[in-house]
Amino acid sequence: MVKVGLWYTPAPMKIVGVALLLTMAVGIAGCDRREAKCSVDAKAWAKTVFPDPKKRQVVGTTSHYNKSENACLVLVEYREEIIDGSWSDNIWLHGANNEQTYGEFSEAHFESRFDLGSIKVEPTVQVVTCKVGDKKCQGRREFDDLLRFYLDN
Repeated sequence: MVKVGLWYTPAPMKIVGVALLLTMAVGIAGCDRREAKCSVDAKAWAKTVFPDPKKRQVVGTTSHYNKSENACLVLVEYREEIIDGSWSDNIWLHGANNEQTYGEFSEAHFESRFDLGSIKVEPTVQVVTCKVGDKKCQGRREFDDLLRFYLDN
């Protein structure tokens, strides 16, 4: 018997307990390292994909290490000018270390009436793209719900 704090425990239990704590600490440290590396990789990826702030105004980027996919994901929100004061708001979930797009959302905001040749455009807001994985969606709320699959892991 070995005294641990106020209790006596058999020595093998102490060794097993210490081994378990060390295993957990190494696992947590490994996860922290992957998350820290993911943060650095995500920033580098965003700088190469969005180098010109005049064309695409990046509103925000967030990195996320997805354990089940073993992937570093980057969630980028950006605004892009379309024409005549109109713009699109875009959200893109992409792999920082691979060329995979996990989700994309684009919503066009047409502020004025204009003519694109044979197409007349009225002031409106329109979802242009809404897709996560292989699932199509109808709007921002559904897009956010589908993204949880990747961001909650």
